[in-house]
Amino acid sequence: MVCPACFKEEWLEQEPFDIHTMVGRWQCIECGWVYVVAFIISEVTCFKKGD
Repeated sequence: MVCPACFKEEWLEQEPFDIHTMVGRWQCIECGWVYVVAFIISEVTCFKKGD
């Protein structure tokens, strides 16, 4: 991935991607821009109406 601020590809992993929290954080070594990746999964529950 390329830094949107300075277009370098050197990243320092601050917070490794966690499969449980679905969040990861990296910081650009060149300019200090922080890149956060977060996946939000919403559960969909279906209810069947009884007779």
